[in-house]
Amino acid sequence: MQHRTAARTATRWIGRSLGLILAAVVVVAGVFGFLRWRESARDDDAEVAVDEEAPSISEASVRTLDESYDAEGSLVYQAAVDVSSPVSGTVLQIASPGDLPSPGDVIARVDDTAVVWLDGELPAWRSLTIGDEGTDVQQLETALVALGFDDFDVTVDEEYTWATSQMVEAWQESIGVEPTGEVELGTVVFSAGNTRIASTSVTVGDTADGVLLSVGTDERVVTFDAAPADAVHLDVGSAVAVSLPDGGDTTAVVSSIDEGADTWSVTAAVDATIELPERDTLDVDVSWDVTIAADVVTIPSSGLLRLDDGTYVVDVVTDDGSLDRRAVAIGAVVGTRTVVESGLAPGDQIIVL
Repeated sequence: MQHRTAARTATRWIGRSLGLILAAVVVVAGVFGFLRWRESARDDDAEVAVDEEAPSISEASVRTLDESYDAEGSLVYQAAVDVSSPVSGTVLQIASPGDLPSPGDVIARVDDTAVVWLDGELPAWRSLTIGDEGTDVQQLETALVALGFDDFDVTVDEEYTWATSQMVEAWQESIGVEPTGEVELGTVVFSAGNTRIASTSVTVGDTADGVLLSVGTDERVVTFDAAPADAVHLDVGSAVAVSLPDGGDTTAVVSSIDEGADTWSVTAAVDATIELPERDTLDVDVSWDVTIAADVVTIPSSGLLRLDDGTYVVDVVTDDGSLDRRAVAIGAVVGTRTVVESGLAPGDQIIVL
């Protein structure tokens, strides 16, 4: 009796062991068979576009693929223009760097000649007197009327009339210069928007015989250089992200692109008011994203197999668990994903390595 029980126990143990061994053999054979099957479908020594790692399953999905670019840049005030003295003499008054003058303010005085900032977009390019005509005349009349010198029946137009000269005389008296009724070149600086004194070249007591100061605006811009292959994705009006040294961030809009042979120089206007140090420059990081392909079928690039003839295939897992090797046409590659233009549908499951 004990002999039969021992025999039955030994038989069960042997049966279980054989079952486990057989199951292990089947699993190993399955993996080995898949790898042999995938290898056998290559054309001899076809190049593989994936790493030889353990296979897994991924799904074709519809995505929008963006590429990111970055560059080092500088946040500065918008470029300024130099203002030269209209006469040679002694500097009696000079604005300070960083000053934000109001329209009509005297920004420099040399002997008995004053240099005044007025609001306007057209740079002064000539002296003005009775009989002159042009848009610069209209700009001067508009600026003086805005300052309150409108009691002389002046018609704001492109003609410098006797009434215009009377208005100019009244304005000249208000700033403490000889009322000639004429505007000498160099005594008025026109610029639009919020004007800012960028720098000065002289101090009170110096002899003026050249540049007095530089005038710009308080608008801030980001300037940066980028490789043509990166900058080609930018246009005037494109938005870029700006990372500040203190960890903050803002955005800027591209206002100009200077295309060089090896480097493109880009300027972008910043809409935020950001305090700049005394040196008027902050080192910043600039980045921009570009949509390479929108709403397209994509797969992990490691699921592609490149054949000798240059075509690509993927191994698709069918509903019954078998594998279907399928030719695909591919498009852009962004990061670790590749666009599939034909051969797969969203939801198809593929083998990736």
